[in-house]
Amino acid sequence: MPHAVVNDQRIYFEDTGGDGPAVVLAHGFLMDHEMFAPQVAALREAYRVITWDERGFGQTQYDGQPFDYWDSAADCLGLLDHLGIERAVVSATRREMKPPWLMPPKGWSISGFPWGPSMTSPMRSRG
Repeated sequence: MPHAVVNDQRIYFEDTGGDGPAVVLAHGFLMDHEMFAPQVAALREAYRVITWDERGFGQTQYDGQPFDYWDSAADCLGLLDHLGIERAVVSATRREMKPPWLMPPKGWSISGFPWGPSMTSPMRSRG
């Protein structure tokens, strides 16, 4: 069971590996990485698909501290750093995640704009 220590959190993730473009799938409230099993099965041959459990959900432990969408965004970006991924398509299942996903931390830039009922940030790359 792969975990990464990111922002002092033990984050559970699954990574199909491979050389294809990276796609990160972020679950909604009260869900976990397993909700994306059909998408992973459909995409894994052509893409490197990463699913993860946010703080307090699935197999990621909850430390009892409050957290918000900004923390989730920072955890996702930290996980990408841990995995050595410099560019990724990030797809989230809830609209309210839009602002955090557009927050580029130091050394990162995000190109493209979110669209549709679920937020998708097309590309994230080191700038």
